[in-house]
Amino acid sequence: MLYDSIKNPTSEVLKDWVYSVRGGASSAAFGVSEEARFYLAALIEKPTLYICSNAVKAKEAARELECMTGEKAVYFPAKDDVLLYKKFFNKDSLYRRISALYEMRSAHFVTACPEALMQLVPENLESITVYESREYVLDELKEKLISFGYRREEFARETGTFALRGDILEIFPISSFTAYRFDFFGDSLESIKELDENGKTGERVRSVTILPTVDFCVKDGDVERIKKKLGDGLKKFKTLNCSVRGRQISSEILSILEKEDYTSPALSFVIPLLTSQKIGIANYFNPEVIVLDEPKLIKDAADSVLKENEERFSSLFKAGEAFDFSVENIKPFDEFISGVKNGVICSVQNLNSKTEYFSPIKTFRFTSASAPRYASNPKDLARDLLNWKKSGYKA
Repeated sequence: MLYDSIKNPTSEVLKDWVYSVRGGASSAAFGVSEEARFYLAALIEKPTLYICSNAVKAKEAARELECMTGEKAVYFPAKDDVLLYKKFFNKDSLYRRISALYEMRSAHFVTACPEALMQLVPENLESITVYESREYVLDELKEKLISFGYRREEFARETGTFALRGDILEIFPISSFTAYRFDFFGDSLESIKELDENGKTGERVRSVTILPTVDFCVKDGDVERIKKKLGDGLKKFKTLNCSVRGRQISSEILSILEKEDYTSPALSFVIPLLTSQKIGIANYFNPEVIVLDEPKLIKDAADSVLKENEERFSSLFKAGEAFDFSVENIKPFDEFISGVKNGVICSVQNLNSKTEYFSPIKTFRFTSASAPRYASNPKDLARDLLNWKKSGYKA
């Protein structure tokens, strides 16, 4: 692997960077090109949260870090919207976020943008793993799937659905690109096979992990709190129109609670009122190092998210589409950073600007340039390889 040949730097400044961060000293690296930033993060060789200013860069960081090191890197996305009251919505981004929470438990790198980290997460994410050749009570599995928010259908053709026909159980987990067929003989699970979109069985697998379809949990005491906050919130609407809309939303939520349908997507509206919702991902991934990729740009992005949230909340509140607690769906990025107890914070940046969110103990100056693009001119690559080898570089 490429990283095996470059993980032991000969440059004294690179060695100093590694020793500094590994030793627990908050450090800032200046003059670092985009390509070199991932290398500096990889050299630390500790569980790392890599924060970028936007989602595109965070996705790229996950790809680059995993490709460079061979270690598992998980991109943690933000939800599309956290303010609007919606009974039905596109769940793709939500399912990706839930899957990322689960996957980051076994990751070496987690990458994210400020918005994703400013949104609330459940303090715990329940999951079940079903294994071939073990015994299960089908009715208990069915009830577990329902408690996870899975819908029963005739066939499991969409994510978040299941089907039960005799001793055959089909499940389409939210974290999977395919459905699975579970063949039982009594209580014994004889086989698990992939299912294609036409219902034909494919490869046999040993186990399947199933995650819930929602990123919240309604606990004891939450229901009464929700009822009280909805009642208090209705009193704060100033006009008849917004009061009417607010009462409609409140009535629908109370009806859902009365039915004890605690995995209804509509309950995401009251996430700020749930005791299970926190800011921070420490229960899933506890980084030893937090890398800020251009802290100034991260701060600008975080401030923009907070400002947009407040402006949208104000507009929706005046229309009765949001309650007073809705603004709490987004927390300040400073609150996330202050909640990081054990990780060493460092920065990699090209901009010679203030290191936001922390005060570095050590600073480093690097000279690095962006990598050329060789796709359209392979002769340049051949020439550069020859020159690098002549200069003593490994290529």
